[in-house]
Amino acid sequence: MGLLSKVFGGKEAEYPALDSASAGAQRIEKFRPQLESLVKKINDKHEAVPADNALYVFLGNPPGMFGIVWFLEGNTEEHNLKKLMSKKGLSQKKVDAIMQKLRTAYTEAESEARCSTQIAGKKVIVVPSDSFAGRLYTILHVMDE
Repeated sequence: MGLLSKVFGGKEAEYPALDSASAGAQRIEKFRPQLESLVKKINDKHEAVPADNALYVFLGNPPGMFGIVWFLEGNTEEHNLKKLMSKKGLSQKKVDAIMQKLRTAYTEAESEARCSTQIAGKKVIVVPSDSFAGRLYTILHVMDE
């Protein structure tokens, strides 16, 4: 929950616990060390979208003010839009377009089931949706959409 929500008494939604036997939980486990490091480093709301070969984490309050970080299987490096911009030589205009696509994808996935789990002593919201994860993959990894 962001600072302003805490100050003005905003209440965070409660979600059922993530089933430890579910595919989503197994996917989270593949990235637990990276996710624990992120949760310890960034004190904000974390909303994880696990995929087969990646973990996408929205930070803050999507679809409004938010950031996104992702981890790829077999690679412990933390990826974000700033690194993507530098690596691919993207213009600010292209990054803004990517952010708008992320907002749209998030808004369209708001009806997806959510659950929560504890990572590094903090609650992390999990959206175990293959279709949402697929949209994020397309937006962040397939630049010619």
